[in-house]
Amino acid sequence: MTTLWKRIRTTVGMAAFALSSHAAGADGFPSHPITIIVPFAAGGPVDIVARTLAEPMSRILKQPVLIDNTAGAGGSVGTTKAARAPADGYTLVLGHSGTHAFNQALYPKLPYRPLEDFRAIALVASMPSVLSVKAAAPFDDIAGLLAYARKNPGKLNFGTAGAGSVSHLAAAMLVDAAKIEVTFVPYRGSNPAFTDLIAGNIDALFDTSVQAIPQIKGGRVRPLAVTAPQRLDSLPKIPTLEEACCRNLSLEIWYGLFAPRGTPEPVVKALEAAVLASLADRNYRTTMLSANVHIPEIAKANSSDFEATVRRDIVRFGALAQRANLRAD
Repeated sequence: MTTLWKRIRTTVGMAAFALSSHAAGADGFPSHPITIIVPFAAGGPVDIVARTLAEPMSRILKQPVLIDNTAGAGGSVGTTKAARAPADGYTLVLGHSGTHAFNQALYPKLPYRPLEDFRAIALVASMPSVLSVKAAAPFDDIAGLLAYARKNPGKLNFGTAGAGSVSHLAAAMLVDAAKIEVTFVPYRGSNPAFTDLIAGNIDALFDTSVQAIPQIKGGRVRPLAVTAPQRLDSLPKIPTLEEACCRNLSLEIWYGLFAPRGTPEPVVKALEAAVLASLADRNYRTTMLSANVHIPEIAKANSSDFEATVRRDIVRFGALAQRANLRAD
């Protein structure tokens, strides 16, 4: 048995012990099914992470973990639904850097408060994005795209999966760093955005590796760069944004589980222990790693470290939105 799997098995055992201890102090929680709200459409990256996570969580908690896709407004509709749910641990939300950091800066009247309305449970994944362009795009690399954008201000159409989405955030970071003007074209999710990119109706699209790589491998779109700090194993010839154009421009979107603020601490700890054990699940790891999704170190995925990450990125992305004068209608 490899050293890695020895460590994973040890972690699973420790998490299972923690789970039994916390559950005993949570009045038998859980006693019925748990619902994870996915604030985006089915088939997108958030949905894929949630459904992959739900399987080991169901087994560990000995209750079904159900998925509720409630999309709209860059994840705000589903996230608001979760914020207003009873604080009993039975309704959670799988949020990401957009829903719990970028949206606060993007939406002046956001109907939920990422810190005040939610309790971070655990970090579950992070993933880079890939910048893809339509097959007939008149440029072959980032330099060509930037030259086109500077020569034709506002004419380059960047699709997004909606205001506040991962694709919007990544594109906004490039626009800010490169000082270019583009037109954002919002869609209701990644799938319709990719459909229009493949059809040639938009010029470019940032989306997560889990969404983009199958389209790239199928030859339907062309990749220009990745937002990861290093090149991806599955796209070894495609440069990072830092290599291609912009220093200090890397972005890996985090994904994590949240409960409504006020959820009893023993319940939060039972959920946290279940999630940390799920991160060591063989199927979860295989599925995520095969899609270039990074699984956090279990020792750094806990609720307190995760909440610190949320606080940091609220400041980071708030500054980005202010510099770029980004606001959603």
